[in-house]
Amino acid sequence: RSSDLTPYNETSDVPVKIVNTANWTIEDDDDTQLANGTIQIVTHFQRNHDMLTMTKWNSRIIHHYYPSTGILSFSGLANISEYMDLIANVTFSNKYEGIGLNRRILSFVFYDPCNKSNDVANAWIDIEPLNDPPVLNLTTPSVTYTFTRNEDRPRLAFASKATII
Repeated sequence: RSSDLTPYNETSDVPVKIVNTANWTIEDDDDTQLANGTIQIVTHFQRNHDMLTMTKWNSRIIHHYYPSTGILSFSGLANISEYMDLIANVTFSNKYEGIGLNRRILSFVFYDPCNKSNDVANAWIDIEPLNDPPVLNLTTPSVTYTFTRNEDRPRLAFASKATII
């Protein structure tokens, strides 16, 4: 079970843990081990920019992150406590300036050796904006100037986008 809300500063150099270890557990009434599972970024995922990484390893559990899908997979028969230890050390990061401020929802699904899974559990990562500089947009449509010329006066010179009627 998890109901974590983790704040993350856009373009931060410091990854954030995706779960608060005090607020979640993995429980199985009839088994003490897990066989595999996934953590996936399911909303507002930015391909090849949103990253889930591990800060700890376990020789009995193989893990791999797929940056094109946002899925971190785990496989290997190990105690629930070993899986919990690894999950507690999964971090999120995105160094892309265009990260957007949309909340990321992560889903967690893990299977016991009998291939029975938990209900999907979720965690949330809120993206907090930093002090972004203002943006000057110089791609506005070109301006057309219209002048009426008195034929008794000399011609006038205008900028390249001027129209004379």
